[in-house]
Formats: sequence, C-alpha cells, structure tokens
Amino acid sequence: MISKNTRLWICCGLVGLALIFTQTRGAWVGFTAGFALLTWRLNRKWLLIGIALLVSSFFVIPHTLQERIKSIGQVKLYFDEHHRLYNSEPGRFLIWASGWKIIQDYPWGIGQGNLEDIYPKYAIPAIAQYEPTEPHLHNNFLQILAQNGWLGLGIYLFWIFSYYREALRFKSDDTESKEWNWTFLCLFSAILVWGLTEYTFSHQFMYIQFFLWGLQVALWQKSKTLNSF
Repeated sequence: MISKNTRLWICCGLVGLALIFTQTRGAWVGFTAGFALLTWRLNRKWLLIGIALLVSSFFVIPHTLQERIKSIGQVKLYFDEHHRLYNSEPGRFLIWASGWKIIQDYPWGIGQGNLEDIYPKYAIPAIAQYEPTEPHLHNNFLQILAQNGWLGLGIYLFWIFSYYREALRFKSDDTESKEWNWTFLCLFSAILVWGLTEYTFSHQFMYIQFFLWGLQVALWQKSKTLNSF
C-alpha cells in the first residue's frame, strides 16, 4: 500500500513533468503557489523539501528552460513622450494595455466572443512582433471585463468570493475529507494565479477543473448531510 506522502510526491512529480513540457511560465507560477498553499497547510516540512527540489532542479534542466524561468522576473516597459506604453518585454503588457483601452471605450463589455473583431483597432503596433493575431487578453479578469463589462467582472469576483467562503468554512470530523477540501482549494487557487497571465477559460482543461470543483461540492454536500443527523 502506497503511503499518502508517497502519492503526493508522485503526483507532484508527474504534474511537474507535464509543466516542463508545456513551457508555460504562468502555469509554473500557479503550480508553485498551489503547492506552497498545500504543503503549508498539510505539512510545512514538505514546503522546505519542495523549495529545495525546485532550486536544485533549475541547475539540471535544459538551458532553454532556464532562460524562460529567468525571464519571469525580467520586465521592461517603454513609454513615449506622452507617457504611453509603446513596447514591452514580455509582450503581455502590450496586450493588457490594449485590452484596457477597449474597456475604457466599452465599460459594459463588447459581448462574448467579439474580441477578435474589435481587438485589431486597439492593438498597440508593437504587439505584432510577439503575436500577430490575439484571440484573448491573457488575463481572466481583463478578458471578462472586456467581454462582459463591470457587471460581468463583479459576478466573477462574487463567484470567487463565494467559493472561498464555502471552502474555508468547510468542517468535518474526517481528516481525509478536510485534506481533500484543502487540496481542491489549492488547485482552484493555482488556476486563479495562472489566470493572471492567461485566459484559462479558453483551454479545454477547464473541463477538468469544473469536474474537480463538482467533486468538492459533492464533498460539501456529503458533509452537510452527515452533520444533519
């Protein structure tokens, strides 16, 4: 029988390997945030071990991956004489600035799925060197705000608030149920962090997130049923 600790490290290893192949920096940051939350709650010794593994693995991964990791903290912004952003490294800042211009002109949103039609009018020219066509804004909050307006963003934030309220209020006499609830919370948090640099709702893997969220809701309902007796 494989111990719980062993299963955790096997899962982390598999997820880490998948993340290396994706070469998606936002997902790396999200995974790190989720892992830190998980180990801080379940066993803080694992957090120290995880940090040691992350640091040591940096020196054995390919040089190209090392450069991508280094680039996470390398931000350069270029402004013209009117203090307007005209170039940046990485290009995400240009995309976000262009998205903000759309939001200023359409505070009630442009409608779901209309970004590709409107975006070229607002795109900062330098974006073309990074991504000639941009189907989304690489940020969940900006994307929802641009498409659905301030009302849509308010609903999205209320959904996030409601989720954390229920997850943090969860109580159970079963230790394993409490650990599962916290694990689901960490997964949710990791994807939220990734959503700061990516429009995660455009990815099919979100079906998996909502499936896992459904399992967590079932866990809540089961706990409420047992506590009612």
